[in-house]
Amino acid sequence: MGIISVYIVSKAGGLIFSHDQPNTSAEVEATFNCPLGLVLEEVDRQVVVKYGEKHGIQVGYSLVALNGQPVANRCIPDGTSAMTVLTNPENYPVSLKFARLRVSINERIMLLSMFHSIYAISVKLSPAKHSSGIQCLEADSFKFYCFQTITGYRSIPHNYLLGIAG
Repeated sequence: MGIISVYIVSKAGGLIFSHDQPNTSAEVEATFNCPLGLVLEEVDRQVVVKYGEKHGIQVGYSLVALNGQPVANRCIPDGTSAMTVLTNPENYPVSLKFARLRVSINERIMLLSMFHSIYAISVKLSPAKHSSGIQCLEADSFKFYCFQTITGYRSIPHNYLLGIAG
């Protein structure tokens, strides 16, 4: 497990500082036949895996290349939509490269404001007096640790578990 991001959050829940390690996205490339076996959707100008996991490609991964051509704003360099190419059975087999993209600053702010709300609720609901709230939030592929200073600032390192996510 390695630290990929560090966030500093104020007592009020605002993001003060964030730092990401460079090159934390793992890329997975595979050749597919029709039918694709993955459900893709367009989200925020990206083609994202909505359902299905195959060849190490997981839900949430974004399409970054199609047949060696980069995919930007849902399109390959000639302006054709990547989804248009993938819905045509005549284009198969295709080589697709997926990667877990970095979290945008807006997504970080939303994530940390939700974490702050859950943290505040956990402090109030705890049966122990002077509870320190959430100390670790763990999922299948990541962990958030929460260290609170005396002044109320929280330091939150974000870790990916090795072997599970990029």
